Amino acid sequence: MPYLEDGYAGSMKMYAELHHLSEVRKVYQQLTDAFFEEYGITPSKEIAAWYRNWELGVISSS
Repeated sequence: MPYLEDGYAGSMKMYAELHHLSEVRKVYQQLTDAFFEEYGITPSKEIAAWYRNWELGVISSS
């Protein structure tokens, strides 16, 4: 489902650049929910790793 993930990833990265933290979290949650409910899968390792690294950056800069 890379084509679907690309849209979610683009949105998360855009919101991250704009420092809209809650929106990044919201889009990631939408992605995980949609993938699990529709396809029974989780986001790719790359997207999950990007999100974890982003969260760590947010936490460490607080």
